[in-house]
Amino acid sequence: MPESASKLLEADVPAAAAGRTLLRTLARRLDRRLGGLLRAKGSSEPRKAVHEVRVATRRLAVAVESFAPLRSKMGARAALKAIRSVRQVCGDARDADVLLEWV
Repeated sequence: MPESASKLLEADVPAAAAGRTLLRTLARRLDRRLGGLLRAKGSSEPRKAVHEVRVATRRLAVAVESFAPLRSKMGARAALKAIRSVRQVCGDARDADVLLEWV
């Protein structure tokens, strides 16, 4: 769990505020991981970068689903759709990588 998010669990913070902070933290982490994936293109480390993006999308999706009742359902659906799209592309890349190793 992101360090700043873990502090929310100890503090007397309303759920909506904690959710906003957690979502913002996880979205920034995904953004950094996507940047790392772009930088890894053509290097020897794309596997790790793909894995990190997939992990970040799973964590963000769980947070969006968890806090959806406190937020706009339409906004949550749109966010989940975008997150799933990123995860699908990374999953396809991972599948192709496994196939190349297997062949």
